[in-house]
Amino acid sequence: MRYRAVDVITYLKGLGCEYDGERYPHGQIWIAPGDQVFMLPDPDLDDDDRWFDAEVINDNLKDRWVGFKTPLPLKQYA
Repeated sequence: MRYRAVDVITYLKGLGCEYDGERYPHGQIWIAPGDQVFMLPDPDLDDDDRWFDAEVINDNLKDRWVGFKTPLPLKQYA
């Protein structure tokens, strides 16, 4: 299963998370409210859209900050 990258990013920004402008070799560093750091991998390009593997995103976000509930309340695609 996967999430559309735009849905994940819009959701995170709505929770007050921000991309801090830093990168690591395969993704981005984000800051959650309370200054908790978390990583988002680079999305895959498929069918002319960008996608995140839902399992990877849920694993990256669970237990990171009070408020993240996994799986994310976003539509998942096959």
